[in-house]
Amino acid sequence: MTRKNNGRKPGTGKTNSTPRAMFEEQIPDAEIEIRVVDGAEGETLALLQARVLWEVTRWQMGQNNSANGQQEAA
Repeated sequence: MTRKNNGRKPGTGKTNSTPRAMFEEQIPDAEIEIRVVDGAEGETLALLQARVLWEVTRWQMGQNNSANGQQEAA
């Protein structure tokens, strides 16, 4: 029977750490535009923003629930 070490260095009890820089290149780029609007245009913009934020939230939840944090969860 083989035991996994759950990311620990054998015999030390210490966890291996992966440098963040290795994963930063995989983080999607984001563009932010600030517009102040009201009325019908403001309502339309608010709906668009809500949809985009929901998409990002669902993506992040998938990353958090994946086995290694780098793939979408099954």
